[in-house]
Amino acid sequence: VVNFVLRLVWIEAVMPINTGKVDLRVVEFVVASLEVIRRGHWNYY
Repeated sequence: VVNFVLRLVWIEAVMPINTGKVDLRVVEFVVASLEVIRRGHWNYY
C-alpha cells in the first residue's frame, strides 16, 4: 500500500498541480524523503 501511495505522489511531483496553498519546495522535500524511505525498505527485504 505504501509503495502505491508513494508512486502516486511521485506522479504529482513529476507533473505538479499548483494549488498555491503549499510551497512546492516543501512538497518536493517530503516526496524525496518518502522515496528514500521506500527504497530503503526495498533494499532491506
